[in-house]
Amino acid sequence: MISIGRFLNKSKAESQPKAESEETANAQRDAERLASALRDALRTTLAAVGSSAEEAAPIRGGELQQQMARLAAELHVELSPSKAFGIGGRAVGLLRDWSHAAVRQALRQAEEVKLLLLALARAAEGAGERDRRCAECIDEITGQLESIIRLDDLTAIRSSLLESAAGLKSGIQAIMEESSAERKELHAQLDACRERLAETERAAALDGLTQLYNRHHVECEIEQRIAMGATFCIGILDLDGFKAINDSHGHVAGDEILRLFAAGVRSTCRSGDVVGRWGGDELILLMDCGLAEARGRIERLRASVCRSYIVDGRQMRVEASIGVAEHEQGEAMRHLFARADSAMYRLKGLRVEAFS
Repeated sequence: MISIGRFLNKSKAESQPKAESEETANAQRDAERLASALRDALRTTLAAVGSSAEEAAPIRGGELQQQMARLAAELHVELSPSKAFGIGGRAVGLLRDWSHAAVRQALRQAEEVKLLLLALARAAEGAGERDRRCAECIDEITGQLESIIRLDDLTAIRSSLLESAAGLKSGIQAIMEESSAERKELHAQLDACRERLAETERAAALDGLTQLYNRHHVECEIEQRIAMGATFCIGILDLDGFKAINDSHGHVAGDEILRLFAAGVRSTCRSGDVVGRWGGDELILLMDCGLAEARGRIERLRASVCRSYIVDGRQMRVEASIGVAEHEQGEAMRHLFARADSAMYRLKGLRVEAFS
């Protein structure tokens, strides 16, 4: 016969492991929920940073927005604490580099505008000084003419008129020469200011890594062609297996591969083509031609740039999937992008299937 005490002790012993197991499961679920919440918060923060940068500086901000989107994409996989901290650290570094570049660009633009305003101010001061000298010359001639009126001797009148005419002619000639020199100097100063401003704008339109045009510039070029009703095609190029290169050889090697690949694309394309970095390892090509010609040019491009590249003494094979689409009249830019993107992913799927 089992005593009540032994029964209660037995029941307590049996229930203790169950309670501990439930407590462990609850703690694990809490930890998973916390990790998921932190991942979502970090992803939201990265998206907000990119969006704010794009609003603050549309030309440079788009580049940072793309970089933040790449980091956010890495959060979709299983995260370890060290990797999460690594992503956060990279985000801080990218934001710091971007802010420094944005400040330098703003200072350069402000300096060029200041120089332009100074040139205009000097021109205005020069014109004012010239007008003052012109007024003094005219006053002097007027005074001579007034004195002539009081003369009775025709010979003296004639002599005074000739003298006044010579003085007036000399004064006008001097004013014209000064005006011509001032105009030339002003034009030279304005041309120099315009050239520096254009150089600053060109630098702002380039992607920092590849030195191709950035996304904002390419979108502006496409919008212009849509507004004119021009015939054109776009090609979206995506490097196959680029993540594996970053994982195996590091991001520095991955960046160098992307630079070399971008340089190859730029040198292979025609001078009138617009080549830009679309985001991450994606490039975009804008061609002023129809679809048939664009496809032929894309195939020649693929044959030229899809090859082995040497980085730090290591040979790396690079392939790319390229989707092409021709703009249809009345089509919005985002729909054109979606069709080219779809074509690119179809080709990428076929390539993965062929090599699997």
